[in-house]
Amino acid sequence: MKSLLRIYLWLLVLLFGTQVAFSQPIVFYVTQNGAGSQNGSDWLNAYPGTNLQTAINAASTYWQANQDKVVEVWVAQGIYKPTTGTDRFLSFAMKDHVAIYGGFVGDESALSARPPITLSAPSSTTLSGNIGEPGIADNSFHVLFNASLTSTAVLDGFLITGGNSDGGGGGGIYNSDGSPIIRYCCFLNNKARYGGGLYNISKAKDSDPEFINCSFIANRAELTGYSGSGGGVYNLSEDNSSGSPRFINCEFLGNSVMEGMGGGMMNLSGNNEGILHPQLINCTFVNNSADIRGEAIYNFRAFGTLDLTVVNSLFWNNGGANTIFNDNAPTVTAQYNLFEETVTGLEGNTNLTPTTSPFVSDTDRQLRTCSPAINAGDPTSTTATSGATDLESNPRFYNNGRIDIGALEFQGSPLPVPVLSLPPSITLPIIQNTPSVSLTITGCETGNLSWKGPNNTSGTGTRITIPTSATATLVYSATCSIGSCVSDPGSTTVSIVPGLISGSFDGFVYGADCSTFRGWAWDRNKVNTPISIDILDGPVVVTMLMADVFRQDLQIAGKGNGKHAFSFPIPESLKDGLPHQLSARVAGSSFFLKDSPKALVCQGSSSPANKAPVPPTPSILVAPLMAQVNVPFSGTLVAFTDPEGTALTYALSGLPDGLSINASTRIISGTPTQSGTFVLAYSATDGGGLTNSVSFPLTVNPASTTTVSGNFEGYLDKVECGTIRGWVWDRNQPNAPVTVEFYSGSTVWGSTVANIYRVDLKNAGKGNGVHAYSFEVPQALKDGTTRAISARIQGSTYVLKDSGKPLLCPSGSRFSAEVSDELQVTVLGNPVSEVIQVEVRGVGGLPVQLTLLDSQGRELLEERVETANSIDQRQFDVRRLIPGILLLRVSTPFQIRMVKIVKTN
Repeated sequence: MKSLLRIYLWLLVLLFGTQVAFSQPIVFYVTQNGAGSQNGSDWLNAYPGTNLQTAINAASTYWQANQDKVVEVWVAQGIYKPTTGTDRFLSFAMKDHVAIYGGFVGDESALSARPPITLSAPSSTTLSGNIGEPGIADNSFHVLFNASLTSTAVLDGFLITGGNSDGGGGGGIYNSDGSPIIRYCCFLNNKARYGGGLYNISKAKDSDPEFINCSFIANRAELTGYSGSGGGVYNLSEDNSSGSPRFINCEFLGNSVMEGMGGGMMNLSGNNEGILHPQLINCTFVNNSADIRGEAIYNFRAFGTLDLTVVNSLFWNNGGANTIFNDNAPTVTAQYNLFEETVTGLEGNTNLTPTTSPFVSDTDRQLRTCSPAINAGDPTSTTATSGATDLESNPRFYNNGRIDIGALEFQGSPLPVPVLSLPPSITLPIIQNTPSVSLTITGCETGNLSWKGPNNTSGTGTRITIPTSATATLVYSATCSIGSCVSDPGSTTVSIVPGLISGSFDGFVYGADCSTFRGWAWDRNKVNTPISIDILDGPVVVTMLMADVFRQDLQIAGKGNGKHAFSFPIPESLKDGLPHQLSARVAGSSFFLKDSPKALVCQGSSSPANKAPVPPTPSILVAPLMAQVNVPFSGTLVAFTDPEGTALTYALSGLPDGLSINASTRIISGTPTQSGTFVLAYSATDGGGLTNSVSFPLTVNPASTTTVSGNFEGYLDKVECGTIRGWVWDRNQPNAPVTVEFYSGSTVWGSTVANIYRVDLKNAGKGNGVHAYSFEVPQALKDGTTRAISARIQGSTYVLKDSGKPLLCPSGSRFSAEVSDELQVTVLGNPVSEVIQVEVRGVGGLPVQLTLLDSQGRELLEERVETANSIDQRQFDVRRLIPGILLLRVSTPFQIRMVKIVKTN
């Protein structure tokens, strides 16, 4: 109630703008040596340090005669002692209606000009009890002794040290029956039997002292031969008096008790029904110790009432289960705190008990990036309850977010929880067999992503392909990590359900281009009844139509009356130059027409005289391409033909992670990291802007599979340091190209598609003759080591004839960029440690994409340059990345270069 009254009074001051709140303060100045006339009127006439108490008394006397004034004492940097003699009973004393400020340089004209006072930069003004001889034996009993103060007495910005109340209490400050406000003070190396740093007692009247942004460090409660209590602080209330000391944004570090209780704090409701209500708000207790009980806090309700409130506070390494000890049933209300997992017996279900330290290190008590204390404090906290700044004078509510636990607020964004989401156009549940359903993971752009799904599936990419072939409830989760720091998991659930419509369906998609999408479908149970068809773009239904067009061949084939075909004109909305995966299903069912989906890339209308590019036939598109996870792959796509003879621009979409295409050479290359079958859209656009496209599947087998069979024949003809060449075909599929991989021992060096035309192969009856290959020797084989190179059909056990040819290539540049006459990439300094500096030449005026990948092909960082300079230098900050091999991919619309980089630390 008293705290509420105090807040209410302050609000009245703020609302009505009283003269007291806004009048210019009357300041009494004090410096270490004094100056001028030494009357305290300004810095040039400051009181000397030996007269600090005289200045405080003079300020109090002035206020008594001028009660409409704000009176302050400003104390410059230096060491100030209660006496120049040896009288241990002499102490500094605060006064009502006097605010005492320390930490000044000695030339400030405004309080706001005083240097900031923080945990890492404590005040330069010291109040010391180290009088008399060296050592603490004859030090002052109390550095400050305060009696019956009100909240108008303020102490702000001092280091309080050297008090030694041996046999008594309060080496730093003895506060009796008072309610002063003490801010930005550090209690360091004080000693007493009770309350080494601070002793609060309520005996003759109620008291509500406040301690804001203060630290209690290495204070001790001890007396040889006797027990001590409250190494940092001792709070006592007795004789029916009420005490409510409040500590906000305070730290208790390394305080100790010898043969006693309460290393950080002792709370005691004593004789004659004492009432004690201490409050701890956003405080931190670390490395405090006590020989007997309560290494952080000891609560003893001897008589009366003891009710401790602990909110948003952090306790670490204070004796585990002995962190807080309660005697004789005091009440402890603990909400939104963080304790070690061994701390038990506290009321409140919002407390955290992690197993790892929340701090950056043992010596740095800032919260680490993924500390569970971040954004975990009481969500109802405000500046009125927790202050506007933390112990380091940083914003208490960073970015207007939720408050942290502890005395120090994390000044940044913690690791986000990844968000797994379906496209907005897809609603749950999803009908069985729906194609191209995928989850997208966002929120881990600066970290390393890891996801898990059903049936032990996992991955590191930002896209998860959802299997829809069977009904199921699928749960996926993802985490984000930077170094050893891992976020909380994000998760989502995807439901796959059967269609509502059933029947004995059959049907095919038999044609797709940028004009129409064509097929047929029927129900064997209703042979003459046309059925409705859903046309889908990926997983999204774009239209529904009837399959009711007559086709003679369907009637001849026994498909009822033959009225079961459809033709869907490609709408302008799909002619946007982007890849579209078109498929068809019986509306309301889970039956998809065979040969779905078809991939298309179409542009809008162009000149009527212009004709679309013509796709190649036969080509690589006749049969599926084959690749294998973690095995380098390359394959050249056959060119389209333009009827007008203009130059064509190529594109390929739908490639799995790890593979890319060079648009100018039409070469697919890279190392796939994702298994599965991928429907690729291969398109060509002519000079008039008209595009045509075809689709074909690429199957990436899991590592170490032998799933391919056939009637193979082939030779490894040439093994040279430039290229490896030969031919291979499958007699069972004479016009279908196959994939060849090259290896020595157990190491696979790469793969390519055998799809180069050779007239001698055609003349020899090897199908269409498109079965030769040419594989560029990778840099890793150019190291001066002799190897026996062999070739085999990827995914099979068939080894090409004449395999085992020796290859010896001289050592080349190990980590330098590949150089060409056009795009040139050079890493300036390799290996690297903290920053990658890269120089790009030869692509002035073009857009350039720079992507940094790890050794598994996962994207780590990227930068896009819209218009490059002729010599363009860029850099990546890689301090957060782990050491190892990195790959830098630099690409333009026409070229790609890949550079290997070593990060050392």
